[in-house]
Amino acid sequence: MSLEWIREALEGAGEGEALLEGERRVTYPELLGEIARLRARLREWGVRPGDVLAFAGDYGTPNVVRFFAALLEELVAVPLAMAGEAELQRALDAVPGDWFFPATAPLDEPPRRRQPPGERRDHPLLAQLRARGHAGVIVLTSGSTGRPKVILHDAVGLFDKFRKPRRAYRSLVFLLPDHMGGINTLVSLLTAGGTLILPVKRDPETLCALIARHRAELLPVTPSFLNLLLVSEAWRRHDLSSLKVVSYGTEVMPETTLQRAAAALPGVRFVQLYGSSELGIFQGRSSGELSPFLQLQAAGVEFTVREGTLWVRGADSMLGYLGGEPSGFGDGGWYDTGDLVEERDGQLRFLGRRSELINVGGQKVLPGEVEEALLQLPGVVEATVHGEAHALTGQIVVARVQLATDEDEKAFKLRLRQALKGRLQPYKIPVKVTLVDSLVSSRLKKQRRAGP
Repeated sequence: MSLEWIREALEGAGEGEALLEGERRVTYPELLGEIARLRARLREWGVRPGDVLAFAGDYGTPNVVRFFAALLEELVAVPLAMAGEAELQRALDAVPGDWFFPATAPLDEPPRRRQPPGERRDHPLLAQLRARGHAGVIVLTSGSTGRPKVILHDAVGLFDKFRKPRRAYRSLVFLLPDHMGGINTLVSLLTAGGTLILPVKRDPETLCALIARHRAELLPVTPSFLNLLLVSEAWRRHDLSSLKVVSYGTEVMPETTLQRAAAALPGVRFVQLYGSSELGIFQGRSSGELSPFLQLQAAGVEFTVREGTLWVRGADSMLGYLGGEPSGFGDGGWYDTGDLVEERDGQLRFLGRRSELINVGGQKVLPGEVEEALLQLPGVVEATVHGEAHALTGQIVVARVQLATDEDEKAFKLRLRQALKGRLQPYKIPVKVTLVDSLVSSRLKKQRRAGP
């Protein structure tokens, strides 16, 4: 089964704006023309169906064109948006590949051949994809502390849900092109005939200015970035009246942040999404306005909860890990997400990752619960909580906090403990507290632990 329906969907958008990048405006006919030209060049350069094509850099017209051309040529697309050369090289070393476009390469420059013809580092899962005659997508989990996991998806299954008609929004693209959420935004918006606004950088002032300038209707963000936006008060300095929807995911949303965002952006609908690099992205239906509980829904996909953890069956676009790690699929095709949830009347509230759970003398602590309490303290901009080994209790609760003021660390620790004394059980109150300048990574998510 081919992905020619994607080309047909792009053609169906007519003469509308597809991409807005700085001063450049790219219409759908222009985008289709660039895709067609690159497809022809790829064949001339010797790129063949089933080859693995990696390309570096953030979203921009060249990488949008490369992504769609790769899908339509039945290649395996590998978007890589690493912040530094060392991280990029670590990712390339982990990915079997045939071709590579550097971030600075123009569209008319051929890709670099990563290995001579006939010396392909083949893999059974790639061979399986080629046998189907399907395009693929490779995404990597975070490799900041070691070798990343390399996940291969069958693009036909991954994008099939976008064949249904959807509303065509004017939207910023926020998550990076190698993040499943960023890929979701790109394909869902453009195959619906929407307009993607491509930011040069992602800070509150820049994004609010782009919303005002281009009358954006949709803003997909992480909870951490939404909190940064609120603290910056950039939303006060720009006309955001065009904004209709804020979608969020990738992290647990603190209720404090969500309530503050709703007050700052009245009339905007907040939509929670759920997904992972392995499963793709699912939309949820909330039980009420600003409720943390939602019902996940996706055609052909089942969800169940086992011992407080979400399991999913039917999201079968992932073929597996190319590094040989266990697939995560259990009996009957159920996938263990590792996400802790609270279930109520068929609705789910996400609590955090099982791997992040802190064990203090046999008592379980959810980092999100402690972070929520910290965010309610005056002057706290952001907070992250993790466990640290301890000889007596097994682990202790450790907090890293970003303040809006120059408060003395010792004075803040005393204030924190006094404030949390009646809110949290004693074993949940942080034993160690460190003040830091920032807690948001280059991928605009919380950094729970200090870097190496």
